[in-house]
Amino acid sequence: MKNQTDLKIKAHLIRGAFYLLLLMAMCAIPFALAQRDTGKRTLVNSSAKEAVAANVYAALAAPPYSGSGAQAQLPNISNNGQSQLLTRTEQSQVPTKTSGPSAPKLPIVPYPNAPQVVLYDQLNNPGSVSTNSQDFEAANAGFNDFTADDFVVPGGQTWNITEVDAQGVYFNGPGPAASFNVFFYQNSGGLPGTQVYSATGQSYVNSTGVFQVTLAAPAVLGPGTYWVSVQARQDFTPAGEWGWTNRTVQANSPAAWKNPGGGFPPPATCPAPGCPVPCPTCTSYGVRQCCTGTAAGQPDQMFRLIGTIGGGTPTPTSTPTATATGTPTLTATATATAIATATATVIARPTATRTPTATATATATRSPTATATAVATATATATFTPILSPTPTPTPTPVVTPTPTATPTATVAAKETYVTVSKNSVRKGQNAAFIVALDRGPAAQPITVFYSMSGSARLGTDYTLSGTPGQVTIAAGRFSGRVILHALRNVNRNATMTLIPGPGYFLSGFDDDRATIRIRKK
Repeated sequence: MKNQTDLKIKAHLIRGAFYLLLLMAMCAIPFALAQRDTGKRTLVNSSAKEAVAANVYAALAAPPYSGSGAQAQLPNISNNGQSQLLTRTEQSQVPTKTSGPSAPKLPIVPYPNAPQVVLYDQLNNPGSVSTNSQDFEAANAGFNDFTADDFVVPGGQTWNITEVDAQGVYFNGPGPAASFNVFFYQNSGGLPGTQVYSATGQSYVNSTGVFQVTLAAPAVLGPGTYWVSVQARQDFTPAGEWGWTNRTVQANSPAAWKNPGGGFPPPATCPAPGCPVPCPTCTSYGVRQCCTGTAAGQPDQMFRLIGTIGGGTPTPTSTPTATATGTPTLTATATATAIATATATVIARPTATRTPTATATATATRSPTATATAVATATATATFTPILSPTPTPTPTPVVTPTPTATPTATVAAKETYVTVSKNSVRKGQNAAFIVALDRGPAAQPITVFYSMSGSARLGTDYTLSGTPGQVTIAAGRFSGRVILHALRNVNRNATMTLIPGPGYFLSGFDDDRATIRIRKK
């Protein structure tokens, strides 16, 4: 009986060991197969990477596309904001004007050192696409293009612009740009008009994607609307292209673009509002969204202007004091010779330069012929008509203009200005105020303070502002002025006011130069 029990136990143990071995085999076989497949994939991926690297090297080393033979790299007008290299097999044979979007990058740049100030600031609300603006080498001169955006110099100010900062990216190549060109234009019907300033080959610093271009000679601009164009001087081979980053918020007119050489064809579609059909080529300045075919929603460019503010009332030029010289009075003297028999006739010939009143004394000697010989003394009365020289044209007596006495202008000390808010957040239909105040008030005379708006909230869509856009006036005798924000929609977005230096006031350079109101959802 005991032997039978032992045999059963041994049978169970053998059966259990067999099942255990079978289970281990079932687990081990798929694992081994997976390892084998992983090794194959690693080999495949390594080969693919080597092939891509070879293609990239070949693309960089190859000359520009000439219209025949192998495909070559060609300039793109816009890029998604990331530096990238495209192989020859990945590109079309003609330039492309847009590329896929990427995450926008908000720049962080330092505040300029005194006496320089930020004159104008659009380095906010970055878009996902960058637009080409480049001076290519001679072989690609037909692709030379210019991107431009506008700004306003307020009344009563003169801006001395010494630096232009533009956010941008390198694409289709590693860069860098050799230098930058900067142009300023007068406004002409919402597009760049007459060029008023040109600076080529200017040095720059790339500060984490913000290209800070220093102008060798300042651009001096009086009140009015102007356009600035920033253009990279960069060879396509081997450096690729530079693009100026678009901006999602429009200030003034939408950005402009032109390609004078006509190297870029017109875009196939131009979906932005107001674009003509078919889309334009733009060998002269046109609306950038229409010329390049970029989608709606990125109408402007990312830039700021740095310099100093000058321009009081010009010093009056005094009128010279004239000294009058009197015209002398001429006196004519007439000499008369009379020959008389009984009545003497006198002919007088005076010399005069003006019409005189003259009294003539005549001395007469007569040789009379008479029947009787007589010696007589006769007093002859001589009547004469003087023959005068032509009456001269009198010299005009100059009118003396008195020298103006300048009215002394009272000097009013500039006051520090800051901005705060009446409340930090609002919802649809509610109001909040940006309070622009003087640190040491009140104002001795009206002070106009200039500002710019930024943030994720969109002016005109998410909110409105009271008063004149971009400025608020602090009345004489008052400590502050207000700009009322009215919320139009319930959105989780911010509206930020940043003060801009101007005449009659100055900024601290700290956090109180800007303030933010949050527009909340319900």
